[in-house]
Amino acid sequence: MMPEVILQSVLTCPECGHKKTESMPTDACQWYYECEQCHTLLKPKAGDCCVYCSYGSVPCPPIQLTTESKGKGGCCGTQTLYASCQFTITILHTPSSPRYP
Repeated sequence: MMPEVILQSVLTCPECGHKKTESMPTDACQWYYECEQCHTLLKPKAGDCCVYCSYGSVPCPPIQLTTESKGKGGCCGTQTLYASCQFTITILHTPSSPRYP
């Protein structure tokens, strides 16, 4: 029997402490999250696969389903699940950065 996967996680910004409940994607690792209060761009801590594993109250669905990992690794860091992860890269432009077409 498969364990029940929790799809809601409370992300806590390490800079300002703002908390927000978010729905986690089930088919991708979320590498970036912008705090809506202080606009800090959160990235996974070393060894974590996504922002939910680093700053969330609940780890991401792939980690929840990987019983042998006990919450450590098993998502984008392993070959078996690597192919199922999709990555979205957001390019941020600042006044000092060049804009590319």
